[in-house]
Amino acid sequence: MASYALLAKDLREHRLAALFLAGGCLIVVLILLEQNAFSAYSMSTFEIVRFSLLTFLPLIALIVGNRLVVNEYLNGTWLFVEAMPVGSFVPMLLKYVLGFVYIAVIATVMVLLAGKRAGIADDVTSDYMLLILTKTWIMVSLYWSVVFCFSLLGYLRVALYLLTAALVALLVYYPGLDSAAFPPIALMDSQLFVYERDVVPLNDMAWTLAISAVFTLAGFLLIRLGEGSVIERLAKPMTRRDYVTLGVLAASGLALASALMEENQREPINFSNAYVISLEDPNVSVLYLSEDYKESATNRAATISDLLSRLQATLALPSLPTVRLALSPSRDKHNIDYSTVDGVFITANWLEHDSYDDAILDTVILHGLLSAQTNGRGVFEPYHWVLDGFTRWWVEQGDGELDSKHRDELVARALLALEREPEAFRLITRWQLTADRFSYPSAEALAWAAMNYLEISQGRDVVVRLASEFLTHPLGSSLLASVRDTSADVQARVEAIIGMPMEQFNDGWQQWLVDQQQSDGVQLLLAEVPALVGTITSTTSTSGVRALEASYEVGEQFSGRAERLNLLPGVCVMKHERIGPFDTEFDVLDDDESRTICKTDVVAHSIGSRYTSGDRVFVALDYEGVQFHQPIRLHAQRVYVP
Repeated sequence: MASYALLAKDLREHRLAALFLAGGCLIVVLILLEQNAFSAYSMSTFEIVRFSLLTFLPLIALIVGNRLVVNEYLNGTWLFVEAMPVGSFVPMLLKYVLGFVYIAVIATVMVLLAGKRAGIADDVTSDYMLLILTKTWIMVSLYWSVVFCFSLLGYLRVALYLLTAALVALLVYYPGLDSAAFPPIALMDSQLFVYERDVVPLNDMAWTLAISAVFTLAGFLLIRLGEGSVIERLAKPMTRRDYVTLGVLAASGLALASALMEENQREPINFSNAYVISLEDPNVSVLYLSEDYKESATNRAATISDLLSRLQATLALPSLPTVRLALSPSRDKHNIDYSTVDGVFITANWLEHDSYDDAILDTVILHGLLSAQTNGRGVFEPYHWVLDGFTRWWVEQGDGELDSKHRDELVARALLALEREPEAFRLITRWQLTADRFSYPSAEALAWAAMNYLEISQGRDVVVRLASEFLTHPLGSSLLASVRDTSADVQARVEAIIGMPMEQFNDGWQQWLVDQQQSDGVQLLLAEVPALVGTITSTTSTSGVRALEASYEVGEQFSGRAERLNLLPGVCVMKHERIGPFDTEFDVLDDDESRTICKTDVVAHSIGSRYTSGDRVFVALDYEGVQFHQPIRLHAQRVYVP
């Protein structure tokens, strides 16, 4: 009877808080599921379960532990509970079970909601649901056992929570440690938690349960230790000696962390080959691999250095990241790899190119440099167009005259993109969709057109001010800096600089593009592009072989050649690549492609036996001609293989 009375006491005391907490949690989950259903790049609904387990479910465990355990000691009511005939073990066991069941029920409802809203690609079976539920319950047991144990340690619990968070961060982010070797982290793996359905991670599950059991046992041992005197002592306010001890421990931890981070600092990437052209202020190095390319490398290094020097002076940048360029003749002509982990590091075959190609490479360099300058924040979608547009604008005309041939090609490419997707003018809200649908060269041409119109209508200084607003200041590494940046009204910031409403600006640069359409150079380029619409289907033969097929039909509403397509000097190309679960904005590579003359009313491309049921594939249909330096995207689509 005493046990029932204790259980009733806890339920009566915490029922309202429990209802509000569970209701708030489930509302958040429903909002995330709804947002995922209508997002441009939806993911598996069970990713929301994993997100919840990593974020607010541990917070719920903390709140429950504080109310069920900590408050009993702080309010002094535990002494009355201990005085009951059942002793101290049974009341604490009831609290442990009650807390675990409460959190497990919330987690179970989250999994069921995710299963209810799952799409066909998730292939939700009873075995899969049981696997997800089991992983979820095991993680709940880990969270609750840790909170239960630490809640019994009084004023030490905060320090222990911080220490645990620091240890987890060390395991996850320290390069010298393999986080996958730690069972709870391996169980929550970003790929395997949701997408592994054939292999049950018994080892990771067993070890995670073992860790939970250790913390649970430690908590119940604390209750018995010294007949509860240790817990009673820890529940009292901290003494001066306690503060000194915690201070020493904190200082030691910080010193150890600093030593580890200092030890992990690596030397910047430097070319050690003899075939290197190096310039300083700004720091630029070009690796050319063969004596035959020394002249090209020397010219490239000088051009890049001059470009960066003028940019630094114009934007008043105190310093610039280092730029390393490796000229590799073995790479495809327009295949560029670049990284901003350590300055700007680029590998490209840029040895025999014309001035338009040089502008492409210079733009890539500036893109990487300004992205690194903002700690990667320059690619945040609402002002990614500023980064793309300004870098191309600066290379083309930032400190000189715009080449008329370059202008014609950029204008023609932008017109083709707007013609096929009229909503592409929404630079702030649709940039990722535009880049995904039409590829980066066309998205960049749209952004350049906007910058060019801004220079014509408002002057060069306004373009520079817009770039200074978004591309010159590092964001900062704190959470507060991220929240402050993402919560700012980007449109209001843009309008304050350009001196006009965004609607007027969008109308203006689109009209400027239309006005350029009748020029001879633009018409020549538009006439070379086939006026085709692509269709992509996934088929399965009678023998079970799956294939992706693409065909074309004439789109009379589009510019370009609509008949006698066999006379076109270029070819139609189907590019395809498997999409990972977290890939959003995507640019398919040239590694897998099918090339053919452009033709209608027949299957132009067929890729068989490459993809299996459940695969998500990004398929792009491009036209590669002789007038445009980069392919023109005719169609792009994400295809699910049934």
